[in-house]
Amino acid sequence: MKPGPQFSRRWIRTAALRPVLTCVIAALTIFSGCDRPSGDRTSQQVQQEATGATSQRGPQIPELSPGQLQKILSLQKAILAHPDSPQLHQRVLEASLFPEHGALVTVGVGLLKKPRDGDDIPLSLAERAAMLDAQRWAAYLLQWYQHGPELAFGTLETRLVSPSRKVQQQARNDSLLLVVAFQLPR
Repeated sequence: MKPGPQFSRRWIRTAALRPVLTCVIAALTIFSGCDRPSGDRTSQQVQQEATGATSQRGPQIPELSPGQLQKILSLQKAILAHPDSPQLHQRVLEASLFPEHGALVTVGVGLLKKPRDGDDIPLSLAERAAMLDAQRWAAYLLQWYQHGPELAFGTLETRLVSPSRKVQQQARNDSLLLVVAFQLPR
């Protein structure tokens, strides 16, 4: 066998797992950082920095209908399966933009139960993980909004921390869904 095609398939598998590994690393970082002292900052400041919570300044939009929520979630899942698809990027951008409110909306997902043993995860940790996920999606949506949908999902190493407002939160199976509206830059 030639080494080229094997390397290529391995690289494709690794590239496909990159978004999943990023989520796992983010979750482990959150869990391992819970017991660390926060220095001179108050616990409220630490929580606001971790969650990006600036709900007093974020855009006001109405709650999403169940159909809107499901559409955004389905498109986000499709992008995870096909991270290089500009068509999917454009569709999720169209579903997530609320230009009349100067906002883009993302759905972050945090686990409520540990996958290995089924033990409960504290709600505050699930909320933080969901907010980080929402911020990551917001960073991609903003990139696609400003520069076009060509950038592949999984290539950015950032999250969007801008004025935001939690729109709604709900538990679904073993996950916490957090809908967050982020202010579009002017």
